[in-house]
Amino acid sequence: MALAYLAWEQIFLEERVLIVGRRLERRILRDGQNPFELPNDEFMGAFRLSQQLVINIIDALRTQEYSPKKIHVM
Repeated sequence: MALAYLAWEQIFLEERVLIVGRRLERRILRDGQNPFELPNDEFMGAFRLSQQLVINIIDALRTQEYSPKKIHVM
């Protein structure tokens, strides 16, 4: 019984180590590199949007003309 519990505990801890390691990798990638290098499922988990949708949004925003409005103070 105790051996079964220890085996289960070891599996659980190994899984937690992997999760924490992936979280750290994602944070490092997000902070210093291109987030589009993430696998699509991890990208969606981090940003709640698919990579293709984000690319489409960026392209749509780039094609719009930017004209800042001047603020007139009385």
